Amino acid sequence: MLPQVRKRGWLAGTVSFTWPTVALVSSFSNITRMVRAAPLDEAEYLAAEHATVVYEPRRSLDLDQHLAAKGVQRRFAVMVPTFSALPAFVRGTPLLATVPALLARHTLLGLASCPAPVTCPSMPMYMIWHTRYQQDASHRWLRAQLEAVVAPALAEVTPKS
Repeated sequence: MLPQVRKRGWLAGTVSFTWPTVALVSSFSNITRMVRAAPLDEAEYLAAEHATVVYEPRRSLDLDQHLAAKGVQRRFAVMVPTFSALPAFVRGTPLLATVPALLARHTLLGLASCPAPVTCPSMPMYMIWHTRYQQDASHRWLRAQLEAVVAPALAEVTPKS
């Protein structure tokens, strides 16, 4: 499952689900003192230095495209290639990271999370596969199993309307 996949002729894919986003902060340093509090408003959020994920050079996240359309941008101190690399840079520092909410409960466990104080678009997650497996019965079964496993976890973090 990947966010925002560029279309290529040899890949097939579908939007499997979308995740709401949250802001992550390092809750405690090694000496158990608060490193930083959660940002209280948009101004404080935008004034902070951020760690972000960049999948390809010059390809920003949907969140940053959304903010740019409003004429604002985050200040990046660290850019990493995957969400799993973020804790090493955020833990014990005043950096903020804005991520899909489900990752705060699993991959990024141990960092404090709070609602992002800016309007954030949900992040679509794509399941992709090579086109030669499009009609493969085993592969279709596997894709169905992945969607079935993700659905309950997603329900835990999706706000109720």
